[in-house]
Amino acid sequence: MQQQSNIDIGRFGTISFSASDDSALMKQILSTHSPHGLEVDVKPILPVIKDVLHQANLSMDSVITSGARDQADVLVKEKTAVAGFDGMLKEDASIINKISCELTCKCSGGDDAHSTAMTIFNNLSNYSWDAKVVISLAAFAANYGEFWLMAQLSTTNPLAKSVSLLKQLSNIRGHASSLKSRVDPINNLLHSAILKVIDCIFQFKELPPQYISHERPPAPLATAMAHFPAAAYWTIRSIVVGIEEVLKRKTVVLLISDLDHIAEEELFALTRTYNEAKTKSDLQYEIVWIPVVDRSTDEEASRKKFEKLQAKMSWYTVADPWLLDPAFIRYMKEEWHFSKKLILVALDPQGKVVCYNALHMFMISQGKHICLYGGADHEWVRNFTAAAKDIAKTAGITLEMVYVGKSKANERVKKIASTITAEKLSHCLPYPTYISCFWTRLESMWYSRTQHGKTAENDRILQEVSAMLSFDGSEQGWAVISNGSTEMVRANGDTILKIFREIKSLEKDIKQKGFVPVLKENIEKSHQLHHCNKLLLRWTSTGIPEKLLCADCTRPMEKYFMYRCCTD
Repeated sequence: MQQQSNIDIGRFGTISFSASDDSALMKQILSTHSPHGLEVDVKPILPVIKDVLHQANLSMDSVITSGARDQADVLVKEKTAVAGFDGMLKEDASIINKISCELTCKCSGGDDAHSTAMTIFNNLSNYSWDAKVVISLAAFAANYGEFWLMAQLSTTNPLAKSVSLLKQLSNIRGHASSLKSRVDPINNLLHSAILKVIDCIFQFKELPPQYISHERPPAPLATAMAHFPAAAYWTIRSIVVGIEEVLKRKTVVLLISDLDHIAEEELFALTRTYNEAKTKSDLQYEIVWIPVVDRSTDEEASRKKFEKLQAKMSWYTVADPWLLDPAFIRYMKEEWHFSKKLILVALDPQGKVVCYNALHMFMISQGKHICLYGGADHEWVRNFTAAAKDIAKTAGITLEMVYVGKSKANERVKKIASTITAEKLSHCLPYPTYISCFWTRLESMWYSRTQHGKTAENDRILQEVSAMLSFDGSEQGWAVISNGSTEMVRANGDTILKIFREIKSLEKDIKQKGFVPVLKENIEKSHQLHHCNKLLLRWTSTGIPEKLLCADCTRPMEKYFMYRCCTD
């Protein structure tokens, strides 16, 4: 016989919750719930909460624009929900204050979201599920409203300024722009999810009593009510976790630097690219600045420098870099090769490092054509970069080039990288670490997709990765040129130089069709029937596909076993 848990749903009595559906989390939530039978009407508090959030956001806007709101005029013109509010019971005010303190202390102390949420559930054990959620949101609104009230008044009111100093909220105005980018996701969460959940709960509770049996609610209603505990938990946890949720399910880019080696042009380019990306609703990455401070220098002077740089950033930053664990700093230096200059370490949504320095990619702003090129032919690199700059000028485009070398980063690649950097021929991945990482990552992508049953016929990514690895199998140069994610063309070194010379006279076609389409069209016309492509991979004992297709002609490639000794 199945064990049943009974859930109190207020005036509808209780419903059974099957143990087969009951997770460990749900049991933990239900164990905190012991209502005293007295219904507390928290609905009148909800309009006040909404008004606090609305007024706080207006205060935030005025802080950012440094504009003063005429408070008397606002109070007269704006119809707020506060006017119809007659106050609340002393007990309700007391519990809201208690939860407000829990939110402040637990979050400041670094407690995890689940522990804090369960503490709140224990404090609200006697309240109904809807009351738990509304009281928690009221506590959040009290903290949120106080924060922006201090921010607005601290520059004009001596009392507010002194209080903000005690609460360590000084200089909010100096960081207001960066704060807004962090607060906006919280507002979206509040209005698009939390308030909607609360409204749904109230709608269920306010169903006309004549349609509801007090003995046993109808099955559809009982099913809906059974979700109340989970809805309450995740709503309260969302209130607790706040801004941490912004980083989940996104690529996180760690901007690591000291306080002295961030060039103004680098910061400007990063800010422009990041702000442009923020205007898109599908932004899938966030930046977090991790400043590494020199603890042997004067801390007061360093803090001023830190705050000055922080004020220029619209992304997330470490709140206090002096609290960074020395072991973590050592790890960044040893594993990520951080010295003093700025690096951007990219982590995928699972927290795995996918690029040890994505700075060059971020410096290439949107609207530019991107060219990745490689090989170990010194003379070809000089000819290619000169021809590419020439054709870009003719086509009226901005072409950013990045040299990625070869998977075997030998002395020839080292000399080419040194020449490119010294003569400023193009961007260049740092030798040898990042060049090796680039090719290792490509191989990992190749193995991953083949092991998941992907083939070049049905997977565009595998097709392009295979082509680049084929280029790497020869000594000659090659190039891949793209404009956004939809226009891309690739060719070996001799072909791309030949086409550059041929299309220089096609300026009108380029302006009509675009640079990449014209380039692709002419490369396809000059397709060579005779070619020799090699795909050299460090095979493991498993996962070797039976068939590989040539990147040029898509015919099946012959399979050989090769033992290689190369000492160049």
